[in-house]
Amino acid sequence: MRYNRSMPERILSWVFFYIFVGILVAVAVTLFLPGRGILLSAVMPRPERFTELYFEDHLELPKDVTFNTPFELKFTVHNLEGRDVTYPYQVTAIEERNPFKTVVLAKGSIFLLSGEQEVVPLTLKLPALFTGRVKVVVSLPNQKQEVFYWIEKPKLNFVSTASATPSL
Repeated sequence: MRYNRSMPERILSWVFFYIFVGILVAVAVTLFLPGRGILLSAVMPRPERFTELYFEDHLELPKDVTFNTPFELKFTVHNLEGRDVTYPYQVTAIEERNPFKTVVLAKGSIFLLSGEQEVVPLTLKLPALFTGRVKVVVSLPNQKQEVFYWIEKPKLNFVSTASATPSL
């Protein structure tokens, strides 16, 4: 035997069905719509934002340095932050055995557009106050990043003050 529903019951069941489907669509759009969905944006990976800092030619870094004599150093900053950034930088020399012997060799800043990179060439002089190995550090303080390398033992710059002819 078949159960026959009256016409108002069928209409009411269809109305509830369409309300239920409408609620499901609204929830799905709220949670999963690309760019606006709450759940989708929470589980989708966001692009990683960072800055690259490295020495331009790390195999050719100046290791034989003479005190008070200019030497060249190049480092690269690559802006992958997704926005334009001004990067303050600092180059310091730190003695290995006595970290309190620290000297700022250079300071400056560069402005990079998003995705841009720049090689920063510097001419530096190491003052004659270090007695052992020296760590040369390039840092980007705002990004809390640094790279460094070691100068084994800086050489003294001897200037001869003796005359060319011996005195009698």
